[in-house]
Amino acid sequence: VWVCSFPNVQFLAQILREMLININNVKLQNNNRGEKKEMLYNYFASNKFKHTIATVIETYSSMQEQLNAEKRAFHKQWKKREEQINSVQENMLGVIGSIEGIVGNQLTSDDPFGLLGGDEDDDE
Repeated sequence: VWVCSFPNVQFLAQILREMLININNVKLQNNNRGEKKEMLYNYFASNKFKHTIATVIETYSSMQEQLNAEKRAFHKQWKKREEQINSVQENMLGVIGSIEGIVGNQLTSDDPFGLLGGDEDDDE
């Protein structure tokens, strides 16, 4: 029992109303909490959830396998290209060595491929 003066009745009524609304909201939340727990349990135990998770895992594994295959393919291509570049360099060195054998060391100033080991900073 709450006792108050007449001028405070409206204020007291507002406070009591807000308290009743808050109590009702808490009760509704507690009721919904049990329903939501049950709904979540049913969802997690369902075939739909199991199928969705299996699909996610399968897709992830597939993507990982594809990425690894692409990496292997690119590494293979890079290795082959590296071998080709090394072959070109070796053959050019052989050509330049043969030409130098004929004309002397006059080619060292013109080294477009950087194969002769001369200073490349001469232009600066």
